[in-house]
Amino acid sequence: MKVEVGESLMYSYLCHIKGCQIVQTNWKMSSVWPRYNVTAIENFLEKVRSLYSAKYNYAVFKQTASVAQVLKQCECDVVGVCVGEDKNTYYSVDVAFHEGGLNYKSKEETAAKIVAKMAKAAMCLYGCFNAVDGEIIFCSPKTTPAYLNAIIPCVEDLNTLFKEYGFRFTAKVITNEQFKMTILDPVLEKSKHIADTSELFVRSCQLLKMFYA
Repeated sequence: MKVEVGESLMYSYLCHIKGCQIVQTNWKMSSVWPRYNVTAIENFLEKVRSLYSAKYNYAVFKQTASVAQVLKQCECDVVGVCVGEDKNTYYSVDVAFHEGGLNYKSKEETAAKIVAKMAKAAMCLYGCFNAVDGEIIFCSPKTTPAYLNAIIPCVEDLNTLFKEYGFRFTAKVITNEQFKMTILDPVLEKSKHIADTSELFVRSCQLLKMFYA
């Protein structure tokens, strides 16, 4: 299974910084798993589709897309579960590593694609785990102000929809200096004490430190 460097970094982040006991990269729902809350997810899907079409003229989902199609096609770069005494907290992460800065063509298409990824992730967590608590994260090391100004209002609207539907999910965009401070630097600090050879990002950093300490 191919693992990108960004996915490996986020695997280490969820495991060692967020404390998730269960973490999987390239996560998809199995077709044989039961689906929970299908009617509620159908209503949420239609609300997302209509809101972003009316407010931004964005086609977040194809008009013919059904809940079954959305759940089947959704793939999250990394999913983590933090098991607690009273409740479990779920994390879904999508990461984009574009050296020139985050760019899915135009800034409008980029914002629409990020909203679609986040909304799909929330529907998957709700439909697969019956989960309503957690963080839906989209992160990228670098995003230009123009693109970020298009993305942030759309993510704020998604958080409003979460509240309306009783979800305790929080959609977050982590990029630029925040990406360095909250993800990269803490993982690099923890890498001093990690000996798991499966964590490719951490192992590559350890290799560099052997020669550039």
